[in-house]
Amino acid sequence: MEITHLLIESLVTTIPTILIILVLYFALRHMMHGYIELKKYDNDKYRIQLEKELSKINSKITLGEDRFKSVNHLLLDANENTFSGENSFLSRMGINSDVKIQKKTVFVLTPMNPEYQQDYKWIKEGFSKHKYICSRGDDINVNENLLSHIIEEMLSSTFVVANISGRNPNVFYELGIAHALGKDIVLVARSEKDITFDLSSSQVVIYSHKDGLLKGIDKWLVSTLESKLYS
Repeated sequence: MEITHLLIESLVTTIPTILIILVLYFALRHMMHGYIELKKYDNDKYRIQLEKELSKINSKITLGEDRFKSVNHLLLDANENTFSGENSFLSRMGINSDVKIQKKTVFVLTPMNPEYQQDYKWIKEGFSKHKYICSRGDDINVNENLLSHIIEEMLSSTFVVANISGRNPNVFYELGIAHALGKDIVLVARSEKDITFDLSSSQVVIYSHKDGLLKGIDKWLVSTLESKLYS
């Protein structure tokens, strides 16, 4: 009887310890699983695949006019007061709206994906032959707010290029801001399928190769400069 009592006491004191060990084990296992997934995300192939899947999903979400307006209603509802005044979007972002425009500069909105690296080089080549300097968001290492940096670069640039290939959500968000800022924008896309409902093909440079993109940039630049000259 005394031995049985001792066994019961031993179990009573041991079980909580075992439970604690099990909880810690599963918590550690969950943390390790999260760490492994994070390392996978850091791998370019995994990240690129995720971005491709997001692009496909975003294309379906914004396929029609109603869907597009539903997803982008905040940008579509923006007005001039949103971007000026003491309590404006720019002031809340810590950005001075009186930024001086740098001559012969172009800021490029593009998916930060190796798949579009060659396209970015073509865009730079297209403008550099006209003595314009191109840059994009990751050309300079920014430790803090990347969006503020991108907006400042758009404000100070002569023109803005938006590569809407793949309907990247970040590009469309930044494009909405560029429109609200009143920038001169050239849209480029690999396919007409990338064009949203509110844009006609005449407003976008469609390209499948380097020469097509460069010719489109030349045409847009000449047209824009002529309109400014006679306006």
